[in-house]
Amino acid sequence: MRSILRHLFAVAISSMFMACSTDDPGYTTPTPTPGPKPAPTPTEINSYTIMTYGCGGGELDEYYEACIKVVAQLDPPSHINIVGQMKWSNGYKSEWSNGEGGVTRFSYNHAPKTFDNKHFSDNSFKIDDPANLAEFIEWARDVAPADEYIIVFMGHGNAYHPSFEGDATRAIMRDDESPEYLGLSGIVDAFEAADAHFGLTFMMSCLMNSIEYVTELEPYTNYYLASSHVTSISGGEIYFIVESLMGMSEYDEHSIAEAVTYYIDQDYDMWWCQNPLAIDHTLTKCSNMAELNGAIREFTDIIVGLYDEEAKIGAEAMSSRYGFNTATIDKALGEAYYPVNAVCSDSQIEMLQWYRLAYAFDIVDIALKVANATKHGELVSAAEKIKSVATKTITYQRDANLEGVDRVYYTAVLINRDQWETLGMELAGYEDTAFDKATGWSRLLKVNGASFLHCR
Repeated sequence: MRSILRHLFAVAISSMFMACSTDDPGYTTPTPTPGPKPAPTPTEINSYTIMTYGCGGGELDEYYEACIKVVAQLDPPSHINIVGQMKWSNGYKSEWSNGEGGVTRFSYNHAPKTFDNKHFSDNSFKIDDPANLAEFIEWARDVAPADEYIIVFMGHGNAYHPSFEGDATRAIMRDDESPEYLGLSGIVDAFEAADAHFGLTFMMSCLMNSIEYVTELEPYTNYYLASSHVTSISGGEIYFIVESLMGMSEYDEHSIAEAVTYYIDQDYDMWWCQNPLAIDHTLTKCSNMAELNGAIREFTDIIVGLYDEEAKIGAEAMSSRYGFNTATIDKALGEAYYPVNAVCSDSQIEMLQWYRLAYAFDIVDIALKVANATKHGELVSAAEKIKSVATKTITYQRDANLEGVDRVYYTAVLINRDQWETLGMELAGYEDTAFDKATGWSRLLKVNGASFLHCR
């Protein structure tokens, strides 16, 4: 089995990245950074259903199909079910796709130990329609009822994306057949309509460890798994989670977190160490988000107050009073950790141009950069509090090849006051997000004058 997975991993590497060896000077040995492990509490969890909802996006079909099919080799027991739906790219031809695109639904059949798959819809199927996602969730629960559910989104991701109008600002699952994206509000509407709650929401997509996403989905999921960086498909994403669940003699409310931890470790040890780019996988316990957002609001209140004060007294008086002015803050904001541009060669930066549309910067590094630049006592305390709470909120994480930071936490949209207008953030409804309502983060976006040289 391992040889099959290694083959899939090699295919995945060739699809996007040039392989590197551990002798590469840019390589960093990945080390576990676990959060506190809670004491297990027995519950009545006896069965699991994993739902996969995906879109090939023009180039990912082969890897998603292999990622799903390889799970059959585990021969999952009857209390672990795998069901899914994939919209194939037009022109992709395989056992599951006739080359004309369209949508397939599939479910693991425990008796013949294989996947049953059926044509469901043609290319007119709208990924961005929340009614379609809600109907899929309801169908999946009907064909594979369980005590706990996991949903895996498969497709291109670009954080909380401010570079398109309307709902497409929350971009995930790019559809090569239409300009629409499934957005954050679309996911929420679907979860609401289906009365859905998940043990885990897994974003198998680039750049989706976005604090806007985690905060919005907190009421609908116990755990959230995603990456702050551009990522790729190893082939073991679902396989290792199922393998871990199969190996447990008892299940409780922490079993999913244990299964994801196993997956992350296996994935890193077998494949991610070959990746030349900065990478991470971050598992969040969503119930801690309220405390984290409270700490971010404290920081935002202080920093916006400083901008307001300078508007009244002027930059010279500000410098005299504090030893810095808002130009100092602007410079620090522009130097915050940007996951898309981390440890990239010129050729890789060219390859990642589409992702550089994302104005997504690490929220903890934003706070620390400002605190270190200003030495303002209240900002320093607020930044350290954000770091402390964010560390507690992350249940498990591994990363590699980071440069300029010890670790990553969550990305947040960071743009300046001019971009707030030109990118249509008010039109996009950023102020209606749960994150902005909790933190008032948009107040900083509307007043700062930073330059973000890595974005385009």
